[in-house]
Amino acid sequence: MTPVLMLLIVAGITTAVGFRAHRNGNSGILAVSGAVSLTSGLVTTLLLTAHIASVWLRIAAVHTPLIDVEQFALLVLGFTILAPGLVCVSQAGAIARGELHAQKRTLAATIIILGLTLPISPMEPLAAVLTFLSLTNMMVLLMSPTRALASI
Repeated sequence: MTPVLMLLIVAGITTAVGFRAHRNGNSGILAVSGAVSLTSGLVTTLLLTAHIASVWLRIAAVHTPLIDVEQFALLVLGFTILAPGLVCVSQAGAIARGELHAQKRTLAATIIILGLTLPISPMEPLAAVLTFLSLTNMMVLLMSPTRALASI
């Protein structure tokens, strides 16, 4: 799958979710917040799934045991960033409805993604993309009407 095709698919899904949320009577900022969370989560999930698959293929091709610390660390990092990405995807609909618990969970997941990708973003361009998406998601979540940090 080419990156352009992946971006077009994510943009199409995000646009459909945003229009659907707005059509269901949700405010514009809630629809945007859900769409941004979905976009951030989908891109994170797709990139980290590809990362994990490439590490597994490298292990299989070289017949490296899983005891190899470098390969094991790459797998752990991939799964550690993948899990919060899946949280962002799963909570996007609830965010578009304005549910506070979903905003809190997504904000926590976004902070985890940001904390893991920000230190490696100068060396890895795709980590910089995830950092940018996480920052955007965080700003939109904090601007949403229920203010996710107000009751934490």
